[in-house]
Amino acid sequence: MNIVITYIITFLSFILPIPHTIGVRNVLAGLLTLLVIIQFIRNKQKIDFSYLKKPFMLLLLLSLWIIVNAFFISIFPHTSQREIVGQWLVPMIYLFDFAMIGFLFNKDEIQKLFNYIFVALLIHVLYVDAIELKYYLYHHSVLTRIPGLEEGSDKSNYLTNIVLSFLAAEIIYRIRTKHNILYFNNINLGIILLFTILSSAFEGMRNGVVAILFLGVSTLFFSLYKNENVSKKIKYFISIFIIGLFVLPAYYNFTHDSRWKTLKETIPIALQTQKYKHWLYPKKIALPKLPDGSRASASNYERVAWAYEGLKIIFENPLGVGWGRNAFGHAIQKKYNLKKRTLGHSHSGIIDFTIALGWPGLILWLLFILYMLKISIKYAIKEYNFFAILMFFNVTGFVTRWLVDSNMRDHMFLMFIMIVGITYTGILKLKVINEKNSTFK
Repeated sequence: MNIVITYIITFLSFILPIPHTIGVRNVLAGLLTLLVIIQFIRNKQKIDFSYLKKPFMLLLLLSLWIIVNAFFISIFPHTSQREIVGQWLVPMIYLFDFAMIGFLFNKDEIQKLFNYIFVALLIHVLYVDAIELKYYLYHHSVLTRIPGLEEGSDKSNYLTNIVLSFLAAEIIYRIRTKHNILYFNNINLGIILLFTILSSAFEGMRNGVVAILFLGVSTLFFSLYKNENVSKKIKYFISIFIIGLFVLPAYYNFTHDSRWKTLKETIPIALQTQKYKHWLYPKKIALPKLPDGSRASASNYERVAWAYEGLKIIFENPLGVGWGRNAFGHAIQKKYNLKKRTLGHSHSGIIDFTIALGWPGLILWLLFILYMLKISIKYAIKEYNFFAILMFFNVTGFVTRWLVDSNMRDHMFLMFIMIVGITYTGILKLKVINEKNSTFK
């Protein structure tokens, strides 16, 4: 039955980021949950639930707060109550499924599953590269902000960074332990890394730049820190190689994205939210002008204005306004007595989340995040555990984007939860996978 679960997860991993597949997703997720429960009942006596006590207790408290908030505090209770099912209950079911898989699968099955998930996600990355190649052959110029199979370039870039996390974890694991999780040899792994880096550059997302630079620095640290098996010359070579690869998309973005040039001039204007109202009526009022007479970039202006107004709402509603993807929009609608909602999310996950659940919700969620970081860092440094390293990159990557993107929603949140669940139990049950015969050369 575990092989069936593996195939279901592989297909689910592939279609999860693709829009208009919610029906197929739900069928696969439902079938996965059923099979996991059956396997769970069969192997219940072999599972040590003490591993799950701390993180699951934090999430249980957070779940209770979400429910209390939706029924007794929310300014849009009916919508908030509906959102609990799709935007919180479903992710928690995913977390249960993937945490149980970490217990139910043996080390070979876990390794196979991670390879299948990796390939499923890699297809999306290669598709972005294929679109770029086709465009270049026809137009002899470079196309940016490629959405791939997703709804937008921000979604495809989020997935690309997950693939980079897999690759970074694998590189560190190979350098430190001389073993592998991914089946690809070193040459093929390097080619895949290059194509993934190029995909990130072609997607042209500013918010992905910070994440990818952090990933590069972290890869260097985990690979070379106190590593006596690597000579200084090789350390220098690896450092230059990794820095060069990870700086490539950052350099390309800085030099080709004109929004960086006007960000400094836009911020003071965007903070004047009572004078310039495009942020409130983006479809009715034009963008304000910059000192040079040009219109401000919508991304620069709106993000700053929405963040500023969002922070004001947080301090005005310390207990939150109710769980929901568009809590920011509902709060703005009430505050400014609008007949209908003109805005959705604030483009900042932490602001959206805190507006929705207030300081109590934020504290509980951050405690969960910090616990996961503590576990991942402990085993990443102590044992160079692949699952710990991957969890570290998954959590830090998610939180980094959470500050500047509304990623705690829909398939982006589900993908984060999937990896958290399976890497957490993978860390604690499997520790380091010591293969007698390494499969890479």
